[in-house]
Amino acid sequence: MSDSGVQVNNESLPKPTEQKKFVFELAVGDILSRPVYAKDGTVLIDEGNILSPELLNQLYNWKIETVSIQIPEEKESDVQLSIEAPLNENANHDSEIVFNIGSLESEEPIQWDEIEKAPPPPERPIEKIEEKMEEWVKMRPQVERKPITPPSFQYDFKNIVEAKKEVVEVHRKAIQETNRTISSLMRRDSSNVSALRKMIESLVNTGLSNNQVLSALTSLSHYDDFLLAHAVSTTVYSILTGYMMGLSQPELYELAEATLLHDIGMCRIPRKVWMKPRRLTIDEQITIQKHTLLGADCLHDIRGISFMSEMAAYQHHERYDGSGYPKGRKNLAITEYARIIALVDVYAAMTSPRPYRARILGYNAMKYIITSSSSLFDPYVVKAFLRCMALYPIGSMVELSDGSTGIVVASNPLFPYRPHVKIMRDATGADAGSNGEVIDLLKERNIGIIKQIAQNQSDRNSVWNAF
Repeated sequence: MSDSGVQVNNESLPKPTEQKKFVFELAVGDILSRPVYAKDGTVLIDEGNILSPELLNQLYNWKIETVSIQIPEEKESDVQLSIEAPLNENANHDSEIVFNIGSLESEEPIQWDEIEKAPPPPERPIEKIEEKMEEWVKMRPQVERKPITPPSFQYDFKNIVEAKKEVVEVHRKAIQETNRTISSLMRRDSSNVSALRKMIESLVNTGLSNNQVLSALTSLSHYDDFLLAHAVSTTVYSILTGYMMGLSQPELYELAEATLLHDIGMCRIPRKVWMKPRRLTIDEQITIQKHTLLGADCLHDIRGISFMSEMAAYQHHERYDGSGYPKGRKNLAITEYARIIALVDVYAAMTSPRPYRARILGYNAMKYIITSSSSLFDPYVVKAFLRCMALYPIGSMVELSDGSTGIVVASNPLFPYRPHVKIMRDATGADAGSNGEVIDLLKERNIGIIKQIAQNQSDRNSVWNAF
């Protein structure tokens, strides 16, 4: 299909190296180093094509997961295009989707010097971890879930105002206790576990009593410490997803703990590796993959830490089709919490800024999740996640078919394409101000969303002010 893209002369390019990318990582202008094939072997796009917006959309429609692109030799010092790449504070993210409510920097950043001096936990062979997991599964069989019917969340200004008052405090406590617990667990010290448990119960209980708080937390902008930011955002997604799946309140506490601590093994990977602002070598990628084993070791036999947290740290990079690591387990052989975390971990990474790109639009990230259902992710988990997050997450800026622009302020979970939108600019481009009309697209059938749009700097404050 060379006529659908721009064919280039390979001889005019620097000698390329190859790099495989997920489709959601691709950018307009990337050059294919290998053809893209259909399952029957048909060539869909030829080698050497420059990816246009149309071709990127086609890749999504064809459910292509990865492609190989050309990387010129002089660019080998560029960043590693990985969903696990760390945040570069100096990157330009003008096109990020941001739900900006002010400074959310951690008051007590992770004490890396202290952690690096602490003796590591004893490492266990992978066989021992698998053996322990098999014993645990026999004692804790799979539970048949009864998913809840998601409520239709209405835009309520009074509830939103109350939620705004709670968001910053809830977020601050989550960051504070997660930071303290990670730092203490690295020293094999369980003294902060009880405080973490209390924070988790508060977070879950607050979210269940006022879902607007959790919805706002999912849209918060990130701050300095990458690991803390990722831990909190994935935990919020996990709570929402677990609730939709029908998990009990005690199970939600356990799931939240597992999610907060799932990446703790990264603290045992040298920072110079995962903070490296350029392409990782194969050996460095293998080193980073060890964080699943190291995380399980860090949490093993810690007083007060659930064994399910240990298993989540160990299995959160397993994939439903068996393509993940460290063991290549598939389907229900992956523990339930790890199947949930596997999905929210990817979504949180995609919708967060990285050194080489701004955040991926929530709509595009959700499309990737949907197309990966039954392959990378448990379809039951995908369905629950879609019902609580919708295709247009709260805080998304969207363009409507009547020419106006607005902010998604509430969802209609059973109708993900038709959320509640607060108008920020009318069809003429005039600013609607704080009194903009809130439209329920489920009722206004003559109006629809054309697309989600990236926000510029002036739009960032508008998102929070819309609530």
